[in-house]
Amino acid sequence: LLNTHIRDNFLVTGVATATTAGDIVYATAANALAGLGLGAARTFLRAPASGSVPLYGVVAQVSVATVTAGNLSTTSVSFVDLTGMTVTFTTLGGGVLVFFTCVQDNGGANNRNWFKILMDTTDGEISQFESAAGNLEQTMALASFFSAASAASHTFKIQWKVSGSTGTVYADGTAGVAGPVTCTTV
Repeated sequence: LLNTHIRDNFLVTGVATATTAGDIVYATAANALAGLGLGAARTFLRAPASGSVPLYGVVAQVSVATVTAGNLSTTSVSFVDLTGMTVTFTTLGGGVLVFFTCVQDNGGANNRNWFKILMDTTDGEISQFESAAGNLEQTMALASFFSAASAASHTFKIQWKVSGSTGTVYADGTAGVAGPVTCTTV
């Protein structure tokens, strides 16, 4: 009797639940443990909803747009598409993470360049950069997560505008490249 109770109590500990190197132990309810085996290569651990058990997900798709030649410029004070920085692909549904990087500046002192990420017509993150002295090249990175993309074809793009003077994104190789715009479905 004593052996049965002691043995059975040890069988529900975290140590007993993890059976293989890399296993993760998690609670399914109060005082209830379960194990999750090690995920496959290039997977990540995620919790699909509050209170849900963890599971492994995969990065399902990656799409990239990069401009590597010819500087891009604008004098527009309204948002316009940044040439070459559009990616269209069919998502599987769920979240989409979009990254954008570039080297940019504004030719006029105290003028700003604004950049934003869009999914179809939905605005994502917007960032602004001010050039205190004019012609001050700055590396810029912007990311936006669209959590509820339907399983359909979507267009992701970078738009930009200036407060005055001329905004430049460098793609000539001397200061960097425009992009990449990287869209990753998760």
